[in-house]
Amino acid sequence: MNEKILLSGDVDAIKEYVFETSYLPQIRGGSQLLIDCEEAIKKFIDDSGGDKIYCGGGSFLFLVPREKAGDLKNEIEQIYLDKTGTATITVTIEKESAPLEDPGLLDGWASRLWQASGAKDRGDRFALRAFLIAADLREEKVQKRTAPFQEKLPFIKVCDCCGKRMASEKIQRSPRGEVVEALRACKICQIKHLEGGKRDYGTRGKFNEDFYEFMMERDQRFAASPALPAKDLEELTKGMRKEHIAFLYADGNDIGNLLLKAGDEDGYRTLSKGLTNGTKKALFEALFKVCGPALRGDGKGGIIWPFEIVTVGGDDIIVLVQACYAWELAVEFLENFEKYVKDLINQDVTASCGIAIADVKYPVRYLRSLAEGSLKRAKKKAKDDPQNPMSAIDFIWLPNPVLSERVETLAGYYHRGDRSLTARPYALDEAKTLKSLMENATDLPRSQKHLWGEALERGIHVSRNAIFYNVARMKEDKLNVFKKFLKDVTDLVTPQNWEAPQSIWVERKEGEKNRWCTALLDVLELAELHSMRRDRERKEEKA
Repeated sequence: MNEKILLSGDVDAIKEYVFETSYLPQIRGGSQLLIDCEEAIKKFIDDSGGDKIYCGGGSFLFLVPREKAGDLKNEIEQIYLDKTGTATITVTIEKESAPLEDPGLLDGWASRLWQASGAKDRGDRFALRAFLIAADLREEKVQKRTAPFQEKLPFIKVCDCCGKRMASEKIQRSPRGEVVEALRACKICQIKHLEGGKRDYGTRGKFNEDFYEFMMERDQRFAASPALPAKDLEELTKGMRKEHIAFLYADGNDIGNLLLKAGDEDGYRTLSKGLTNGTKKALFEALFKVCGPALRGDGKGGIIWPFEIVTVGGDDIIVLVQACYAWELAVEFLENFEKYVKDLINQDVTASCGIAIADVKYPVRYLRSLAEGSLKRAKKKAKDDPQNPMSAIDFIWLPNPVLSERVETLAGYYHRGDRSLTARPYALDEAKTLKSLMENATDLPRSQKHLWGEALERGIHVSRNAIFYNVARMKEDKLNVFKKFLKDVTDLVTPQNWEAPQSIWVERKEGEKNRWCTALLDVLELAELHSMRRDRERKEEKA
């Protein structure tokens, strides 16, 4: 008997493992170690007579011989512990008693979700099997109560990198120049650090290596200047007027329901491959277009990439990038995602993106939490009209670092009673318009941008008077330009039934209440970030 059943797995607390330190080598190394685990289990499953449905981004779905499923589960769990020392994975075996012929036997919530997927009407038996094992996997992850034990004695030095485990090793770090700094590290962080310095071309990381090869294929002129990823986050932001970094986190919308409609094994494989390849191409094309000019050197070397690709898995990406490129990169990626993934799977898809921006010294684990919260806000925006799904973007910028993990708390700072100083998050079409307005506003004198930002704080009527009075005093050649600029800012968030004159502020419905909002502060903040590019002339300083 050679019956095959499903084997599903998902890495536990994957982002906590990768981003438990703020040192780039450890972040890069943690991501690479998880990739190495995936490569190892794919080979292991293949050697055991199994078939891959999908495997990437910390999760997998395989078809394996029933009699080997238990042993394979144990071996896969051990692979992650052996390679990482602390990361674990939850693996679930398909239940033999699954109600494949009668989905009505599922509990109420699962039954309703299954009916909504539409797979029942097409008789998609494999889709039900995949749905059931995914539900079992989620349940098992929630109920998991054990984790690798790492002893931490009270009188022993703590790791300088993670701050959680006992220091037992020393690693060398050269943040800038040739000054070498020795760090006390735990064994786990040392493993990550060593792994983060490997790979060909000095690119340090598989995703960076893949982009390097993509870049060389697109334009051989890059070979004249050996631009390479940064050794650390401080080097990544070196040269900016304000050394701010952006944590960019993007994820496909409603991909789970899309996979439910795949139908059979071949359909799952096709969708999985299309999502993975389309997402990767969308990111690489976006990086090449947005950051390409910063990668071209004069042949003397010393050029540092203004970004770090942390992960590209399935339909999601995480990129650390100089804050001045973040909005443009997010817009370009979402446009590419819709285009390239649709070309590969022949279905319309959308994605959302959350961006958290702060000083490079801000702990990365907090930035990650803020980016996740920002992504959730963007996904909520993307679902505003269920009949017309859209891609959406949200961002949060901390000019002065605040140790908070909740984006709702920080976003609430912009609320003033019945008005909001921002109109974020934005649909993709709005984000593209905002990008154009951002570029126009970058040339404004910095003093004028600050004047307008302060005016918005004082209220609707006061800010209107102050800003329009400021514009009215301009010379005639600038007057019409800025009138159009303010009109475009107002139009960006104006509801279709809005009949009031152009006035910077508009009133729109938010939940059960109406709230006045403006896009001007969003434009001004993004313009300030955009002006930080090291290859850009500081026109606003000369004005």
